Amino acid sequence: MKTLDKYRIDMAVLSETGIPESGTLECDNYHVLYSKKERIKAAGVALALSEAADKCLIDWEPINDRTLRARFGTT
Repeated sequence: MKTLDKYRIDMAVLSETGIPESGTLECDNYHVLYSKKERIKAAGVALALSEAADKCLIDWEPINDRTLRARFGTT
């Protein structure tokens, strides 16, 4: 996440996360949404949101180990 912060990236998609379930976590200054439904070890997808992007998040839904859906509004 330090690289995202260094380049002031508000939103980044991460693949092959290996996180074993779906959920959310806080990492440094980012809110991370992650999705994984299957038992493939290296699979998983995540969306890292800066504090500014997180304020625009309306809702999200984990779909499978390759897809999540996120809706955003404006502030």
